[in-house]
Amino acid sequence: MSRITVPATASATGAAAEGSAQAKKVTGRGIPNLFAALGAMSPERLKAFLNAGRLTIPDTVSATGAAAEAYAQVKKVTGGSIPNVFAALGAMSPETLKVFLDAESVLAAGSLTKQEVETIKLLVSELNGCDYCVAAHTVLGKMTGLSPETLKLIRAGQPTGDAKRDALVRFVQTLQQTSGTISAQAFEAIKAAGYTDAQLVEVPLAIALTIFTNTFNRINATDVDFPPVK
Repeated sequence: MSRITVPATASATGAAAEGSAQAKKVTGRGIPNLFAALGAMSPERLKAFLNAGRLTIPDTVSATGAAAEAYAQVKKVTGGSIPNVFAALGAMSPETLKVFLDAESVLAAGSLTKQEVETIKLLVSELNGCDYCVAAHTVLGKMTGLSPETLKLIRAGQPTGDAKRDALVRFVQTLQQTSGTISAQAFEAIKAAGYTDAQLVEVPLAIALTIFTNTFNRINATDVDFPPVK
């Protein structure tokens, strides 16, 4: 018999309920007694434990050498902060982070609009099941002027009321959910929507960069440091 009285997890509410739900996702089954006790006594600590990244990340402030240079590059892009995904990448492979940021700069200098880039990144992250990137690109999408309702529709692959954006969503879905050369109809549809040959180079670049961070976060279980998305 445990010494600490643990209430039924089924009747948990608030932060304890959130911690229990997260524990179920991790275990794929029920809630082990350890997690039940932690969630009842300190749901914040349970969530922190479950969210902890798998790779050991040193303090970014004390970073030196290539890692420090990569973090400085991140700060220029973000305005001073270092999101957890970049902290982890910079600590483990600063060269990889720098190459990623350079590729992001190429994409940003292209002709796709910021809203189009965030549409691609949010949809790909949703399709890949990366909770970190879904949260991040929801925030970044809002910063480009996309409404919360539009962002939800993009994630669901549903019409947003903007014909060109909807054509982009369908095109990205096709690229992500099929294999082999796309059909002539799919190619003609994206061209008819107004996308140029140059932009059809930028679209797969945006997809590739997103798949990279999605995949890394799935491996690392990166702690999500953006507002949660429902």
